[in-house]
Amino acid sequence: MVDEEKISALLQQEVENINPSSELWMHIRKQTAGKRSIGWAIFSRKFAAACLVILVISGIFLTNTSAIANYLGPKLFWIFGNRTILNSPDGENWAVVNPDSQPVKPQGMTAQFLDSTTAWVAEAKKDGSINLLHTTNGGLSWGSTNIPNMSNSPIVYSLSIDFVDSQNGWLMEELEHSMNSSAALLLRTKNGGKTWSKIATTNGQPSGLPFAGPIKFLNNSTGWIVGNRISTVNRLLFFTNDGGLTWQNQVPAAPANLLETGTIDFNQPPTFFSFEQGVLSATFVPNSHLAKDYGTVIFSTSDGGVTWSYNNYFRLGSLTSFVSPKVGWMWVREPRDTGSTTPVKGKIYLTNDGGKSWSSVVPDSTLQASLEKGKDIVEMKFVTDQFGWLMLSSENDQSPRFLVTNDGGHSWKTVNP
Repeated sequence: MVDEEKISALLQQEVENINPSSELWMHIRKQTAGKRSIGWAIFSRKFAAACLVILVISGIFLTNTSAIANYLGPKLFWIFGNRTILNSPDGENWAVVNPDSQPVKPQGMTAQFLDSTTAWVAEAKKDGSINLLHTTNGGLSWGSTNIPNMSNSPIVYSLSIDFVDSQNGWLMEELEHSMNSSAALLLRTKNGGKTWSKIATTNGQPSGLPFAGPIKFLNNSTGWIVGNRISTVNRLLFFTNDGGLTWQNQVPAAPANLLETGTIDFNQPPTFFSFEQGVLSATFVPNSHLAKDYGTVIFSTSDGGVTWSYNNYFRLGSLTSFVSPKVGWMWVREPRDTGSTTPVKGKIYLTNDGGKSWSSVVPDSTLQASLEKGKDIVEMKFVTDQFGWLMLSSENDQSPRFLVTNDGGHSWKTVNP
C-alpha cells in the first residue's frame, strides 16, 4: 500500500526544489517500484520516408495521485515529427519545445522518455555518428552530445535506445549489411549519455551480440533484444545477464498443438511492471501463411523474465498494450489486401486476466470515422486502465492521426497539435 500521508508530508517540505536523491524521492521509489508507466509510438520503417512521429505519454501513477499530480504531472504528451517537438500537459494545449540546434537530417532515429521531464532523442547522421539530444525539463531546453562513429560503417539503418534510470542506458545501432546478415553495435553509458563505450558487436561469436533489433533492459544487468540474422525468418528473443556483454537465446514454451500448425515470431521485447512481473507478446505465424490464420501469443513472467508461462493465443490479434500483468488491450483487424484503401474493420479487445480471456470494445464514432477512411491502427499504448492513445495511418500516409481515450477505450478524441 502506498503511504500517501508520508508522501504529502514530505512534499510540503520539498515541493519547491525536489532532489532526486532526497527523502521524498527515495520514499516514492520504494513505494511505487515498477509502477512507472511509459509509452511511445514510432513509425515502422515503411512510413519513415514520410516523417517520424513519436507520441509519448508518461508519468508515475499512485493509488491516489492528488498529492503529487501538480508537481510531477500524471500525464505528459510529446509529439516529435518533421523536425518539430511539441508537448502538452493535457493532450489539448500544445507548445513547441524544439532544441536550439537542428542536427543533420538523420538516417535513423530513436527516443527514450524516462518520465514526464526526462527524455533522450538519438539521431544517426550521414557519417555514421550519432547526435544525442537530452532534456530534463520537459523539452524547455535540450543538451546535445556527439557520439562518434565506433564502427567501420558510415550508414546506420536504425537505432534503439533504452535507459533504466537517469544514468544507465544502452544504444543499439543497426549497421549497413546485406540481406542475409544483421550487423549491429551496442553502446552503453553510465553517466546519462555524456559518454558512451562499445560493449558488443555482431562478431559471430556463440555468445556475442546476435543481431540488431529493439532492446529493453530491466536493470543494469538483465535485458532483451528481438531480431534475426536473416530477414526471411522469424525474429528471435535473446537475453543478457551481464549488461549486454553476452547473449543467449530464450524460447518461451508454447503448447505443442499450437506449434504443430505454426511458429512464433518475437516482434517486440517484453514489458515489465515491476522487477518480477512482465508480459511478452509475440506473433503466431501459421504454416498456411494465410492472413486469417495469423494471431497473437501472450506469455507472462513472475520471476523477472527467467521463465515465461504461456497465457493464450488470439487469432487475428496484432497490437497489444498492457498496463499491469492482468490488464491489457489488443487491436484485432479483419484481413485486407496490402495497399487497400477500403474501410478497415476490427475491434479493440480488453483483458483483465493477463490475456486468458478477452471482451470486445466496439469502436466509437471518432475511431470508426478514421477506420472508414482506410486508416489502420499502427501503434497503440495504454498507460493506465483508463488512459491510452492510438496512432492511425494508411500506407504512404504523410498525415497520421492520433486519438486519445480517458475511459479505457470506449470513447476517443482526436489530438490536434
